[in-house]
Amino acid sequence: MPPHLVIYAPSAAVRTHLATRLAGEYVLACYASLVETVRRAVAAPRPAGVLAVLDHAADPAQECELLRALGDFALITVWQRLDPARAAACLDRGADGALALDAPELARRVQAIMQRAAPEEHQPAVLVAGELVVDQRTHTVHWRGRPLDVTPIEFDILAVLAEQPGRVVTTRELLTRVWGPEYADDVHYIRLYIGYLRAKLEDDPRHPRVILNQWGVGYRLAVPESGAPVPTLPPPAGAGPILPRRSRLPY
Repeated sequence: MPPHLVIYAPSAAVRTHLATRLAGEYVLACYASLVETVRRAVAAPRPAGVLAVLDHAADPAQECELLRALGDFALITVWQRLDPARAAACLDRGADGALALDAPELARRVQAIMQRAAPEEHQPAVLVAGELVVDQRTHTVHWRGRPLDVTPIEFDILAVLAEQPGRVVTTRELLTRVWGPEYADDVHYIRLYIGYLRAKLEDDPRHPRVILNQWGVGYRLAVPESGAPVPTLPPPAGAGPILPRRSRLPY
């Protein structure tokens, strides 16, 4: 059976346009114009994804955060006029991707985002690299024993790097796993976010000692010196199953 989708859009014309373009590829569970309607629509059965058209929202990022809180489905923002800054703000509030309403092969692009948002099997619960702890049960990061405030994209980058501390992860692999294969050559995204992370992790971001760059290849987390203490975290009270790491497109 084709996967179920919920369309969240204030405009009936836009809902009809999306339904026409996705006809035959998906079962459209609901045409929604209010977050509360989406809440009821995702209760049962759980949809594979929600398409949210947010052009006319006063605060698209806040709207996206409300939708994200409704469940663990692929959340894709769709834009009549794609604004990279607004789309990026939604990604940092939990969206899994962003598409233009008139994007070619829309159904294929929706499917690609949903596949990347699907749960990954055999994913370690906690990744430890020296004084860095990436907890995938709670989607939190601790650095030197203290909570570190990171965005979802920053979390995904750290999780990839922390899988094998010391191993150089190529720039292409980072872009593919965090943003998607169609962005494998957009190196400016990874440079920008590595800069954000260094500002949070490094004593002197101009002379990094935590996230190191292998020129022309990629990035790695520095391996702690022999004998350095390895931090541990107790299991969080009432922790549920491990949440999947999600890939997010920049816009």
